[in-house]
Amino acid sequence: MPRVSQIMTVRNGEQFLADALHSLSAQSFIDTEIIVVNNGSTDGTARILDEFNYPRLKVISVHPKLNSTFASGISKAFNAATGDFISVQDSDDISDKNRIQKQVQLLENRPDIGLVGTSVEWINENGNHLFFYSPPVQSANLMQQYAWMNPLAHSSVMFRRSLASQFGGYNTRYSLACDYRMALDILYAGGKICSIGEPLVKMRQHNNQESKQPGANILFNQDFLNLLKYAQDLPFLTRTSHSKGQHHITKAKFRLALNLIQAEKIGDGIKLFGEVILESPFSIFAYVIAKTFREQLRKIT
Repeated sequence: MPRVSQIMTVRNGEQFLADALHSLSAQSFIDTEIIVVNNGSTDGTARILDEFNYPRLKVISVHPKLNSTFASGISKAFNAATGDFISVQDSDDISDKNRIQKQVQLLENRPDIGLVGTSVEWINENGNHLFFYSPPVQSANLMQQYAWMNPLAHSSVMFRRSLASQFGGYNTRYSLACDYRMALDILYAGGKICSIGEPLVKMRQHNNQESKQPGANILFNQDFLNLLKYAQDLPFLTRTSHSKGQHHITKAKFRLALNLIQAEKIGDGIKLFGEVILESPFSIFAYVIAKTFREQLRKIT
């Protein structure tokens, strides 16, 4: 049985899949398996997986007609995993060769940690550097942020399979935000979360990502709003973090209302917008002013 299961779900990812798989198979920590769910691909993804030579590769194929979500795909990969630790990477990203080694070492040395992420480097579709993102390293600071955001990139996380199995792994109700729900469930189960302050994952930004497909913004913002509400009962939150979480709930409602109206779901959008106005009219006014100012500033620069 491998120490680490590296899991991935992919749909029509032929452009970057080979590089992503190579970064997993080339890890300095070798006691791993790779589990890939081919989640309804219609391009050359199946061929790339067939040709990839790795003795501990498991491929699970889902028929395109099933219209599976990201959450259902990554959940299938989780359920097939046998390692003590679960490492996640998207099919268009690249892990540093020492990523798994460093995360395993931290989890072995810190039994209180249930999930660990890393800093990341964002790259474009050609592999060129865009920017670095570094979440707080210390658990005390990082965990407060879950009241208003999901601070760790999903492609950077490793977590304990035994802990996640207590609540069934990924919650597939959250099609595009299942990673946020996973982290919150780990926190509610008593695990701590921390991050390694090194960019051990390169995350690729491109137009074919599932989160950028038509209608994805509504699905994501609906999930995000529900998870922000779910996060407000975390037992360790400070009063400041809880207040900030409530403010972000209002902003998330406003964004979702705009999404619904733009998608011509006028009734639902107006109803939600009215709810926001009644709850916090000043917050919405300030948000609109700030958003307008940022848009004008971008036009000038």
